[in-house]
Amino acid sequence: MDAIFLQILNGLDKGGAYALIALGLTLVFGTLGVVNFAHGALFMLGAFCAVTLREIFGLGLLQVAACGLAIFAFLNVSTSFTWTAALALGLPLAL
Repeated sequence: MDAIFLQILNGLDKGGAYALIALGLTLVFGTLGVVNFAHGALFMLGAFCAVTLREIFGLGLLQVAACGLAIFAFLNVSTSFTWTAALALGLPLAL
């Protein structure tokens, strides 16, 4: 019974992460009209920084989650501002 409960929690955890990534993609596409495929890379960079902070500073799970979310949000907002500036300047969006 414990294994089933753990599998349900693991599924909710992974589903929540997928939902956050999808929500970010939707927000960026809705505001800018451009799909930001670097969004997944930013998510992974935020998670990597959170794990690194946990290993170096020995922070608890909630502090690490808050730091990882803050890093991810900062990176996502900075790329959104970059895309907005590129659109405002009329720069080509395709390479």
